[in-house]
Amino acid sequence: MANPETAEEFKSRGDARRAKGDLAGALADCTKCIELKPDWAQGFNSRALVKQVKGDLAGALADFDRAIELNPALPQLYKNRADARRLKGDHAGAIADYDKAIAANPAWFEAFNNRGVSRQANGDLDGALGDFDKTIQLKPDYVQAYTNRAGIRRIRKDFDGALVDLDRAIELRGNSAITFASRGSVRRAKGDLEGARADYTKAIELKPDSAEFFNNRGTANQDIGDLKSALADFNRAIELKPDLAMAWNNRGLVKHPLGDLDGAISDYTQALKLKPNLATTYNNRGGAKSAKGDVAGALADYTRAIELKPDLARAWSNRGELKRNQGDLVGAIADYDKAIELKPDFAEAYQNRSVAREARGDLAGSDADRAKALSLKPELAFDL
Repeated sequence: MANPETAEEFKSRGDARRAKGDLAGALADCTKCIELKPDWAQGFNSRALVKQVKGDLAGALADFDRAIELNPALPQLYKNRADARRLKGDHAGAIADYDKAIAANPAWFEAFNNRGVSRQANGDLDGALGDFDKTIQLKPDYVQAYTNRAGIRRIRKDFDGALVDLDRAIELRGNSAITFASRGSVRRAKGDLEGARADYTKAIELKPDSAEFFNNRGTANQDIGDLKSALADFNRAIELKPDLAMAWNNRGLVKHPLGDLDGAISDYTQALKLKPNLATTYNNRGGAKSAKGDVAGALADYTRAIELKPDLARAWSNRGELKRNQGDLVGAIADYDKAIELKPDFAEAYQNRSVAREARGDLAGSDADRAKALSLKPELAFDL
């Protein structure tokens, strides 16, 4: 429309410009529409949608509010405002608006799906699962609902259910890199490392510029024991995204067993520069420093990991091991106690506490810990 004159014409051109990505032109047209017809809810709704795409969520919400004031009976306005509230992190407000939209149109599958996303963000996993189930019931070919439901099932460790959903999502849309990557993560969690690596490889084929996908495949290669391939993947992830802290951390985890302790420490240090509160990275760097004989540095790193994440059982156990090697058996046993309290199935912590108790002359306690460790992990070795 070359020369719009009415509010309706400006709105129509504004909507078309938004669809084409001309956000500046769309905003100007929608604003002109509102000037010509300031009591028309649809004009405010269209401008709100432009502002939302531009990232101006506060401005979008103000326009949606005004649209609803002008026409509170229009369900689309509640659904649109709910989407903006969800993007802004106001999930309670979003759920309230989705409720209104769904009450007006019980077959609105997108409203059910999006309400499920907000419910999940609010910690209501049962409600979210119900919404995703309903979405799929209403629209069995809606890919996003399957991937969303898979996410809930993965959180609940229903890996088989998650895989069923992701398989279906891939059947419906086989060119989605993120869906292959998601299935790879579920397969890795389930212990299917080769399947995980294959899925990450497919994700990389579809999106070869994704640092995250290379990082994920690197973790699968690392789990498989293919450290050379893992190192190559982490190198590529860092090339693509030098500020990806976990890629630096993970490369450090590969360099350590390859004997490059200085390289590992350097990578952990870079990860911490990028993300200073990574407790697991402090724990990992502590292990590399301990292997180099830097007892003070290792102790400081393990302690910092514990300060940042007091429920990190591995850091308590590692600090206990360091203390035991330094002859602080009382301190070591206290740390092992905490590790076991946090993770009652932590076989290595029982193993290490057994050794510390034996060194203190507590043979009964040592025998009990040894038996417990072997019951949890029969392949553990003990000196006789």
